[in-house]
Amino acid sequence: MHGDSINMKVDLYVVVSIACIFVVVSLLILLVDNRRRFAESRTTGLPELVAAHIFFILGTGILSLNEVFDFWISASLVTSAVMGGIFCGYLSIRALLGRPAWRRGWLLCWLVLSAVEAYVAVGLNEIKALLTTSTVINTVLGVYFAWDCWKLARDQSFEGRTLLALPFLVIAGTYFGRLVLMSLNAPRPSLLIATAAITYVLAFSAFVWVFAAISMRAYRLNQRLDWAARHDPLTGLGNRRALAELSRQWPPENWVFLERKVICACIDLDHFKLINDTYGHEVGDFVLETIARRMRGLPQSIEGHMFRIGGDEFLLWQQVKPNTNVERYVGQVLACLCADIHLNESVIRPSVSIGYCDSELASPVDNMIRRADTALYRSKESGRGCFSRHVDEPAPATASATPPAPAPATKSTLRIV
Repeated sequence: MHGDSINMKVDLYVVVSIACIFVVVSLLILLVDNRRRFAESRTTGLPELVAAHIFFILGTGILSLNEVFDFWISASLVTSAVMGGIFCGYLSIRALLGRPAWRRGWLLCWLVLSAVEAYVAVGLNEIKALLTTSTVINTVLGVYFAWDCWKLARDQSFEGRTLLALPFLVIAGTYFGRLVLMSLNAPRPSLLIATAAITYVLAFSAFVWVFAAISMRAYRLNQRLDWAARHDPLTGLGNRRALAELSRQWPPENWVFLERKVICACIDLDHFKLINDTYGHEVGDFVLETIARRMRGLPQSIEGHMFRIGGDEFLLWQQVKPNTNVERYVGQVLACLCADIHLNESVIRPSVSIGYCDSELASPVDNMIRRADTALYRSKESGRGCFSRHVDEPAPATASATPPAPAPATKSTLRIV
């Protein structure tokens, strides 16, 4: 009997040592891979992830030294360290997803729950009560953390959300399994096996969180590259590639049933070279950014897309309700874009010319742009700072690929003094 007890202790030390080695290796991978990224602590979750590893190492280390300290003190320290590692793993995943949690609040929660476990350990001196309390707490935390991480990752369309939530579910499952064994009065060897399983699960969870961090970093990088490929770096509006994608995707098959009207407006900033020559290119960039910001702030009846298609050329693709007064809407756009721009002690009064067309038919994008561009030239010929409308009816989407030549544009102007 005494020999069996010694064998169980030896087996437990082996399990703890191997698990501790796994966690140390995972920590080294994390530190080497991210040695230059810890300054971005609020968005990367790296400090929390390092803390999770340290908690797990402390927990396994104290578990192997339970004969050096008082058993109940070491037991409460082990359960507290393990729970702290789970907390830090959760906080790191939230930070990776761009949703940093309230650290002080979760720290207080961990301290309170650790105090409860310490009271059960030292006050009751009953190992079953301590294990039951720790198991229930970690099971509930694991389920909640898995659900929250899954939800946050799903909201961001992150395909690796299973990788983020699975460790917490497995942690909750192994703790729940030990709780079931305890309720069935399983023999001590079974409980030791369950504890060993929990130890290995915690160690491999640390590994999974590290690779989740790497996967999330790659996902963020792909997002930034994808955004940069479709947007103008100065204004943040869509570029020509984004416009080409809209052209390929338009019109939607159910356009007939949407009961919408489309406004396509070509917008040109008049005499932009004069602004650059007078104030410098930095001020010119500021004017372009201001115009783009005003375009994003325009009222949208249904859905709109905005593009910067040239140095001082913009395009507005706006869906509105059929009863919308398009001329009044474009007039509001013109007034908004021509408003004064205050720069230190100077005031810049930009002038904008707009040419637009509108249609309730599902016309190809290229056809709409060509008609709006024709109307824009009429606005420039009329003295700039005004808008003109192209009035001919467009060819439907099912028409020939070569639309008929447009009729001459008629002009409706709104001058900004």
